[in-house]
Amino acid sequence: MSDEEWITVGRKEKRKSSKSSSKKAGSSSSSPPPPPPSVALVTSTPKIINTEPFNANLQTMYYEIRKEIKENEKKMYDCSNINLVNYLIRRNDSLSEQQMMLLKQPQQIDSLQLICKKIDDMEQHLRKLRISKIKELDIWPGNRTQIEQAEFKDQLIVKYECGHPNQHTIKCMVLNAYFNRDVVRASHIWKYCTQGIGLTEFGLRYNDLNCYRNGLLMYTSIEQAFDRKELCFIYDPFQAKLILKILHKGDDGLMNSMILDKNDLKLYKNYTQFKDIDGKSLSLPKNVYPFRRLLNWHARCAHEYAKTKKWISTSDNFDDFYDLSDLVSLPGDDLNEEDII
Repeated sequence: MSDEEWITVGRKEKRKSSKSSSKKAGSSSSSPPPPPPSVALVTSTPKIINTEPFNANLQTMYYEIRKEIKENEKKMYDCSNINLVNYLIRRNDSLSEQQMMLLKQPQQIDSLQLICKKIDDMEQHLRKLRISKIKELDIWPGNRTQIEQAEFKDQLIVKYECGHPNQHTIKCMVLNAYFNRDVVRASHIWKYCTQGIGLTEFGLRYNDLNCYRNGLLMYTSIEQAFDRKELCFIYDPFQAKLILKILHKGDDGLMNSMILDKNDLKLYKNYTQFKDIDGKSLSLPKNVYPFRRLLNWHARCAHEYAKTKKWISTSDNFDDFYDLSDLVSLPGDDLNEEDII
């Protein structure tokens, strides 16, 4: 009903009220006239739905609104001011709408809670998949390639300048000494058996697997220790060089072992032990580098493995150097370390 209609109804009520004023004076105990039927309809309290799901705050708000509606209805019975009556009617209409909105909130909250739970479940599932993926990125030791790729080895010899100018020997980049081609291995940092899977996690491509920067030329026993995570390469910012770090120390470790096998010891008279290369820098031409982000990742995996083997203390760490490759982070940096381990 429009405001004009309410005003008309109010005026009629006012005239009725003035005509019967003498009767009211003589009979003070009589009840005031009821409001028009439409008033009761408009200001009636909406049907209460089950309020069980309401939390305490919603319940308080709901019953405060309900109380105000009842008080306004009582005022309308006693009121002869048409403007005030119209205001109370509009106020009750607004309060009734608020009540209805409050009654709908539990269903909306339930729906939102269900959606949030589904999102949480999905995040947990994705987190588990991501942790599993991170663990899979520890690809050392991989299946060792028995037959080297001659083309890959030749590429390393040229790019790292490891060929002897006068002899058919090549240089081990750790020992910085020349040996026959068959005992210096062209080792893939990111193992060849992976077929390049996982390289994209480091901002690389599948075909970077056979890039010279994914390789090092190392004497056989050093390459094997690298694959077994008994040693790794870390970065020394003071020297601006990659440094070899032996992790498998102790009585059963590498330190006192000879690097060359018996036949090569006789041939080359090189009696270098592993302890002699601990802290030794990797021999590299100027401004030519392997993928340092991959060496950084190998060093992380090797340190964690060494801790589980109790080769090193749990406090033995190193400074990451993936930023030398313009990386923002390494895989798993957004996860808790204990989750990955």
